[in-house]
Amino acid sequence: MEQEHKATVIKLSDRSEIKEENYVHKNKLFDAKVTLQARQSQIKDRQHEAFNYQYHLLDLLRMSKFTFSENMKQKWENYKYTFNRRDFLLRNGLYFAIIIVFIILAIITPIIKGSSLLTYNNILNILQQASPQMFLALGVAGLILLTGTDLSIGRMVGMGMTASTIIMHQGPNTGEVFGHLFDFSKMGLWSRVILALVVCIVLSTVLSAIAGFFTARFGMHPFISTMANTLIIFGLVTYATKGVSFGAIDPAIPSMIIPQIGGFPSIILWAIAAIAIVWFIWNKTRFGKNLYAVGGNPEAASVSGISVFAVTLGAFVLAGILYGFGSCLNAPDGRVRLCGLWPGWEMNAIAACVVGGVSFTGGIGKISGVVVGVIIFTALTYALTILGIDTNLQFVFFPGLLFWSLSPSIL
Repeated sequence: MEQEHKATVIKLSDRSEIKEENYVHKNKLFDAKVTLQARQSQIKDRQHEAFNYQYHLLDLLRMSKFTFSENMKQKWENYKYTFNRRDFLLRNGLYFAIIIVFIILAIITPIIKGSSLLTYNNILNILQQASPQMFLALGVAGLILLTGTDLSIGRMVGMGMTASTIIMHQGPNTGEVFGHLFDFSKMGLWSRVILALVVCIVLSTVLSAIAGFFTARFGMHPFISTMANTLIIFGLVTYATKGVSFGAIDPAIPSMIIPQIGGFPSIILWAIAAIAIVWFIWNKTRFGKNLYAVGGNPEAASVSGISVFAVTLGAFVLAGILYGFGSCLNAPDGRVRLCGLWPGWEMNAIAACVVGGVSFTGGIGKISGVVVGVIIFTALTYALTILGIDTNLQFVFFPGLLFWSLSPSIL
């Protein structure tokens, strides 16, 4: 076809005729490409039909008893038949890009800092730092699944850590709460730990449920209801504590809550337990299935007999419980515990969910994606910190990552 086109063009002298011939040639190439793709598709369909017929006969002969290798061959054949390169790149292109970035960081770090990034201790540190954030991301993921969000996560964490510090403080508290000095030091250590955990969960759950009630009952967008929660929590805690730091918790408590088991941080086990529980709720319970249904199409879910109000409120309650656990586990980290000093945690949790594939359009998302998103953000933050990148510049880096992750879903 190319040779015929070149021969025809050589014979022509008029520019308009050459232009017309080029146009006709392009159309012929396009038609040939479409014909080739159609034939390739037919061949692919016939090969797939032949494969299915072969295993259909085996199914009849063996009464559906296939060997492991035969089952794997069927799965691989079905994957190849349904594989679409464009969709695959749109779904997983971000992960490939992040892997490439992380490989580059792993190569650069030994050159600049003289120490390897991918060491056992560094990996443990990454997982340890990701574990408390896992609770927050798992909580807000359910709200994003319902096309919502939560702007109050940072304040929830600050409130929970403030309450935990007051209860688990070493000796009498140095600061007042609503004008009263609280002293829990006479209680046993385990009693104080359990009380702190219960208080964190109750406070977070009640406040989250209030936002959920206004969202579910009156159709208020979660952006508005959780923003109101943010302001309420900040105002109440700041007024109650007068913005005073409560110091450190009893030094014996961290080893009780998150002990090191043979050098392994047990907080990672807390995070794994939370992942397993939330995965079970999402995938193996009626509430989880209803969560996907309401997130995908609330009107259709309501017509089919699902209580949109109960599902929405339940998602907020579950988020509050997870925030409570996360804030209590964050308490032993030794940093200042003031509600006003924890902005930005909500953005980390939401961004991790988005990068992990939980869609704001609703009804789309997996727990595995949330886990991957949290680990990705933590690992990149850790790597950039080791390289000595300024924290303010890191804030510039991560929005680019978000733009990259959101673009495929928009396309």
